[in-house]
Amino acid sequence: MQREIILSVCRIHGLVVVLCLALFGLPSAGQGADVEAEVVWAASDGLRYELFDAVRKAGKWSGPVKITDDNADNLHPCIDAGPDGRKWLVWTAVEQGGYEIRYAYTRDGEWTEPKTLPSPLPSNIAPGLIVDEHGVPWVVWAGNDGRHNDDIYFSRFVHGKWRQPALVNRPNDVPDILPMIEKNETGNVQVTWQGYRDGQYVQLVSTWNGRTWGPEKVLADHQGVEKRVTAKMKTAERKIELPEFVPDNRQVFVRTYNR
Repeated sequence: MQREIILSVCRIHGLVVVLCLALFGLPSAGQGADVEAEVVWAASDGLRYELFDAVRKAGKWSGPVKITDDNADNLHPCIDAGPDGRKWLVWTAVEQGGYEIRYAYTRDGEWTEPKTLPSPLPSNIAPGLIVDEHGVPWVVWAGNDGRHNDDIYFSRFVHGKWRQPALVNRPNDVPDILPMIEKNETGNVQVTWQGYRDGQYVQLVSTWNGRTWGPEKVLADHQGVEKRVTAKMKTAERKIELPEFVPDNRQVFVRTYNR
């Protein structure tokens, strides 16, 4: 399944907000061949942000389905589905000054109760997600130990438990933020992110070699990439008209299926 991740960044409540339009290949058999698109988003009820989900079939949106209902501000949702059709959702939960990565998945077509991805870090924000061909979810996020700048961490859900969070970027004293995870053109898992290097932010990439993350590399023509991403986002937004019950296009993750 090929993916193309399109990003836009804004700010809300002082947090980095990632708007993602994810263009996917054909849905798996378990997902339902008639599903054209899916959207998850965060919306305020006046007190906090909760997460909602909706799917589009035959040109019509169904939903919304409320996923969270708690005392946290639930932000930065990201969704993917495995080969068996099970959907996984990760997001940032802000509660009592803490920043956690929480997750839920579907069981018999219903969302499970949200749980917290275990992390020793006091700050965990803006996760990215893929589910691989074995049905294993991979999550990346920007984490902070309270003493240094943000770094990029990842974890996988293997045999019913999350692996200990580990670094993707090389250890350093500069910020590393806004990670996204995907399969590259050779089918290998890779993470891209923004890293502060030599006095400026650059787009970095690291590829999983089967045991660990390979050396980080700077993507060439960063400004050209940004222009192409902006153009693709505008094209995608014209193709996918969000349902009326989505209040705005902030805090939105859209997944579409290309037939």
